[in-house]
Amino acid sequence: MQGITDTETLSGLLEQLEKDITAAYDRAIAAAVKVESDRAKGAEATLQTNIDGERQRAEAAETVLGKRITDTKTGLQQSDAEIRQDIAAVRQTIFAIQADSAGRVIPLVMTVEPPRRITYGNPVKQYIKASLLPQFAVQNVLWLSDGKAVDVEPDGEVVVLGLGKSRVHVIPTENTALHQTVTVEVVRPSLIKSGHASLLLAGANVLFT
Repeated sequence: MQGITDTETLSGLLEQLEKDITAAYDRAIAAAVKVESDRAKGAEATLQTNIDGERQRAEAAETVLGKRITDTKTGLQQSDAEIRQDIAAVRQTIFAIQADSAGRVIPLVMTVEPPRRITYGNPVKQYIKASLLPQFAVQNVLWLSDGKAVDVEPDGEVVVLGLGKSRVHVIPTENTALHQTVTVEVVRPSLIKSGHASLLLAGANVLFT
């Protein structure tokens, strides 16, 4: 009878111990879950706070940027007008300098293009062309002809005096060291018989049929 009682007591003790262990385990799990849950909620709240803060910063930065863009556009419009005025002023200055310098700048290079041969009686005006560089240098040129076959007007037009050759001195007044001498020949009109029995006045480019 005593042995049965001891067995039942031991069994009851083991059962109670198992219940206590289970309860303690459940409490520990619940406590751990609550800790993690609280931690997660805290982290979520912190994250939301950070997000709200960043959103506010972004909105503030966007407002500031929008104001800067507006101010920049206004400034650019003003600057554009000022730049245009400056460009106009610079151009006026350049023109004034060129106009003022034109009377003093010495030409450094001269090119001369004369008509080498002129047909006597040709009604087309012929010119001796002279150009001086730099372009804003004085463009004054003297024409001195020997007067044998041609003479030259002040604008460079060649006036035929007769058949033959003339030497013409081209002299820039601001730098006579650049002078050049060219030869202009005045020739008779020549007739050329073409293949179809027509006559060509070669020098004057006139066709006789």
